[in-house]
Amino acid sequence: MAKQHSIFINMSWSFMAQVFSQAAGIIISTILARLLSPDDYGTLALTQVFITLADVFVVSGVGVSLIQDQSATKDDFSTAFFMSLTVGCVLWTVMFICAPYIASYYKNCELILYIRVLSIKLPVASIYTILYAIIAKRMDFGKIFWATIGGSVISGLIGITLAVYGFGIWALIWQALASQIISTLILAFVVRWCPAWSFSWEKAKSYFSYCIKVTGAELLSSLIAQLQTLMIGKKYTNADLAFFNQGQKYPGMLASDVTGSLSAVMFPAIANETDDMFNVKKLMQNSVRISSFLVTPMMAGLAAISKTIVSLVLTDKWLPCVPYMQIACFVNLFSSINPINYQAIKAIGKGGTFFRMQIVKVGINIVLLILALPHGVLAVALSGMISTICACIVNVYPTGKYVGYGLGSQLRDMLPSVLYAIPMVVVVLTIKQVYQGNLLVLLVLQIFSGFSVYIGIAAIFRSSSLLYFFGKMKTFLKGAHLK
Repeated sequence: MAKQHSIFINMSWSFMAQVFSQAAGIIISTILARLLSPDDYGTLALTQVFITLADVFVVSGVGVSLIQDQSATKDDFSTAFFMSLTVGCVLWTVMFICAPYIASYYKNCELILYIRVLSIKLPVASIYTILYAIIAKRMDFGKIFWATIGGSVISGLIGITLAVYGFGIWALIWQALASQIISTLILAFVVRWCPAWSFSWEKAKSYFSYCIKVTGAELLSSLIAQLQTLMIGKKYTNADLAFFNQGQKYPGMLASDVTGSLSAVMFPAIANETDDMFNVKKLMQNSVRISSFLVTPMMAGLAAISKTIVSLVLTDKWLPCVPYMQIACFVNLFSSINPINYQAIKAIGKGGTFFRMQIVKVGINIVLLILALPHGVLAVALSGMISTICACIVNVYPTGKYVGYGLGSQLRDMLPSVLYAIPMVVVVLTIKQVYQGNLLVLLVLQIFSGFSVYIGIAAIFRSSSLLYFFGKMKTFLKGAHLK
């Protein structure tokens, strides 16, 4: 019970960090979207594609190996730090050299400087990754809170200030770069760890052997996520790409509040339970139930109010992003179980299986994308929805095989939340038809009514997720104090 409670405490800290940072991110993104043009956002998306792919080598590399290593010593932490920093510096050099070729691919020479500046975040992220791994090893996620909030708020203020003074896309670039730098500085201050001047080649080989499979798998996963941006940016306009990405942004931010906090805690938690698959299954089951209970109403509700919220918050110039937002809500609802399955497969040491899963998903995604691309951006978005359903099936297969928690079991654990959400959506859409007044009043009525209906139905049917969630929350403050 103490271990389960500790996991929930850390999940709660991680969740709060995600919620506060995403809330700040939504507010800041909304202000920037009003100040900047869709073309600015489209150009940023092109800039970030290859940096995001390079970032996989930093985020999913040595730090993951360090968390998985249950016998890591102080010298091993130092070895991991120097390995990670080297990778980050090499990647920045590669991006610096490749920037002209990327700009040539998109026929936009301005991308050269944008890419070279923004890719500075890679060596900074390599330091952040090791500091994060130290916290994950200690299961002390409360310290992540301040780094996440500080990075989001301060960088947001920098971005808004630059946007107000007419810096255009540079406001977005410096915001993204400042977020990584500030988060790393704050985390370094709260962790208070410095590497020793020691390096173990034996341990380095061990980490490299493990992380090469995981990194390869994560790279394929990131490639899947970035393929649509790559192809839309090449074939269609920057504005088309901006509407597509903006439609995906808000559902993704909301869903990641839950899935991000859960997956952050689940990996080290499962890594400590790899000798008992029954406990691994219970951890996964609780995570799927909580994730589904929280993500389902968010995504169903956002899809129902998407037009209202875009008109009110982003203004009518962003209305073309509404159908992409609705599709993204569906995608995030069903993909909410993916991070949990990812972390389970990695934590039990099945990096090779994880890699093979990603190869299958890349193949499916490429075929669907090729078929959809000539038919417009909306067809591309729909192809992503179909590939997500296929990906869920692929992701769940290994956990069914190794952990005994397969697709049928996971869908059964998700089903109650989906059923609670159906009447909620009906009520929200009915309110929109009945009330034709002020948009702000309409939005408040829809959110309040939808939330009340969902929680009310869950309470009537005595949802196990609702009882578990609120039961744990009652002891959160007490547990945090005792910790």
